[in-house]
Amino acid sequence: MIDRSTCGVGVAAALAWGAPAMAQEPPALEAKPAPWRLQATPGAWYVGLGGDLTMPGPSGDGIPSTNTMMDLIDMDLDGPRLAPALRVDARLDPWRLTVSGFSTSAESRWSAPSPLLFGTLAIGAGESVESQIDYAGLEFALGYRVWEKSTGVSPAGRVKAQPSATVFVGARLHDVGVRSTRTLGPVTGTQDVNEAFAEPIAGLRLELDVYERATLDLQVDAGTSGASTSWSIWVGFQYRPLDWLGLYVGYRHLGFDVKTGSGLDRFRWEGSAAGLGAGMVLRF
Repeated sequence: MIDRSTCGVGVAAALAWGAPAMAQEPPALEAKPAPWRLQATPGAWYVGLGGDLTMPGPSGDGIPSTNTMMDLIDMDLDGPRLAPALRVDARLDPWRLTVSGFSTSAESRWSAPSPLLFGTLAIGAGESVESQIDYAGLEFALGYRVWEKSTGVSPAGRVKAQPSATVFVGARLHDVGVRSTRTLGPVTGTQDVNEAFAEPIAGLRLELDVYERATLDLQVDAGTSGASTSWSIWVGFQYRPLDWLGLYVGYRHLGFDVKTGSGLDRFRWEGSAAGLGAGMVLRF
């Protein structure tokens, strides 16, 4: 028969041995990367065009040796308009592939304050001119995340804060169309220019994810080629009440200088596109 006192001593010893293990803190949760692999951001950009525009002019005897450079403000083409925009990000850590683009168009009727030669159009003082300018931009970028840091995990298992930095290289394409029509009595003069440009770009993207529900981001990039130069800055904020659905608001300024031809035959737009944007965030 087992002695009761011996049994009691054994139970007490077992409890004493197991108490430290039972009192240990549970292992801390490790920060995990966001699960999304594909993100689409369809939306609209309330964008205004700006800059100075030079159209290719005529040549021959009796033609002025200078052409007029027009500010889009004087042509009443600078007013902001809603433009469709789309950005798609595909991520396979630490790599990210991004494709984005937008398209906008502006139309106006303006009058020349004094006689001028705008491209091939000789415009008299007070004459009315109808103009339209179209711009579409498309960008491709391949990025590599060079730095990331997590500040810990909440009791719900979400990363509290996760800043990161990504460098990228890619290309930017510009598609530009300008059309102006002057009507003087039965005589109509029209000039139509359509050009496309492209240049390589490089840049940096900084992001701060907060509790995997909100993201602050800043992106800067620039690039140049023989016929075009551009730079861009984006500042944005995302809020995702659901893991796969959210809202995005931000501001972007895109500056560019696109040109072709020389002398009187030169087309050049030292321009910009800037404004606020908003859209949905869809993650898969």
